[in-house]
Amino acid sequence: MAVGLAQFIMEPLKLFSEMPKYVMIARASAERMALVLGAPPVHVPGTRSPAPGGGLDVDAVRYGSLRGLTFEVPAGDFVAIAAYQPRAAAELASVLAVRVAPGAYEGVVRVGGQALADLSIEAARAHLLVNPYDGEIFAGTLRTNIDPSGTSALVAEAVEASLLTDVVALHGDGLDHTVRDRGANLSGGQRQRLSLARAPAADVLVLHDPTTAVDAVTEQLVARNLARERRGRTTIVISGSPALLDVADRVLVLDEGVIAAEGTHSDLLADDARYAAAVAR
Repeated sequence: MAVGLAQFIMEPLKLFSEMPKYVMIARASAERMALVLGAPPVHVPGTRSPAPGGGLDVDAVRYGSLRGLTFEVPAGDFVAIAAYQPRAAAELASVLAVRVAPGAYEGVVRVGGQALADLSIEAARAHLLVNPYDGEIFAGTLRTNIDPSGTSALVAEAVEASLLTDVVALHGDGLDHTVRDRGANLSGGQRQRLSLARAPAADVLVLHDPTTAVDAVTEQLVARNLARERRGRTTIVISGSPALLDVADRVLVLDEGVIAAEGTHSDLLADDARYAAAVAR
């Protein structure tokens, strides 16, 4: 009886002895959460809205390796930016995505004629979408990842433009196929195409290396589909992909933090040996 009782209470006693550890972990986590929730905002958003269908204007931006970067993308243009230094490309994408507060860099970024710092959060998100190469995939379905609000009428067009059609056709549930947290049940290329499918309806779209995880044939098809679906809407692609550079109306070469050259992909290949060496595959 004594041995039986000892074995019975051993597990509860062991659990009780570990409780202080769990309490300490929970308290530390709660304190960190309190610090995050109580921190002052990095940037206080404005109240303005950009003009619909407007362009993008980067005026003398200095941040990190960007040294007075200036360029303009008129409304409806498809422009590619070939950055010789990956750090500069990442910093430009961060500035445009408002991951860097407007007060943390010099210069002005304007969307539809309005400074990014003056836009409300709702207006900035409604008119400007910066889609990173490592876009987050959420647990749910293919459909909810493409259209979280469930209000878009362009889901079918987005699936076709991003070449996600094979993923949809592969599963009996189609767009209602279950997606695990962070897209654990999808390949790298499928995750990247799913993230890209969120983009076609944006007023001003900025893509950062959207095809790094797909094969060359798929990359060519994605580039053509993207150019077709985005015709007449402002699009900026930060990439060294020849397929994307070739479908752009013009290419801006970002070197040492400034625009060093500009022209069509074919003209730059013919006239600029450094550009040809950097992007040719």
